[in-house]
Amino acid sequence: YLGPTLDLHAGGVDLTFPHHENEIAQSEGYSGETFCNCWVHNGFVNINNEKMSKSKGNFLTLRDTLKTALDVRGFRYLVVASQYRTALNFTPESLDFAKNTVRRLDKFKRMLDDYLATTTTTEEANKDDSENDPLVKTAKEALAGFEAGMNDDLNAPRAL
Repeated sequence: YLGPTLDLHAGGVDLTFPHHENEIAQSEGYSGETFCNCWVHNGFVNINNEKMSKSKGNFLTLRDTLKTALDVRGFRYLVVASQYRTALNFTPESLDFAKNTVRRLDKFKRMLDDYLATTTTTEEANKDDSENDPLVKTAKEALAGFEAGMNDDLNAPRAL
């Protein structure tokens, strides 16, 4: 269905050996071709600084988590703002921080929209003023910082 070679394969850091090593051996032994071009191994999800585990009884399903009083956008930010190779510590405090960050980003966007609504919008005026506009300069610096973070092994915390 997917062909003999995958572009990307992901799994937990605990599956690197022997699970993924066995997948490579079995798949390449069968097909004679490279099994996967790129492997991504993510860190664990921790609940209050302890590895989430069914056997420990401290696990959450996404469905159950979203049914609670959880702020979905805050949860998304918490996940996206974590570096994929490191553990994600899910606590009430980390979720509150993420929710507050989303609120601050929303407020910033409203302020930016208001600012842009009061500025000249003709293409010629924007071209002439953009070199001196502090907002344009800050936006370019932010974009460069975002790109640098994402180019550093998808370092989302640095990018954001």
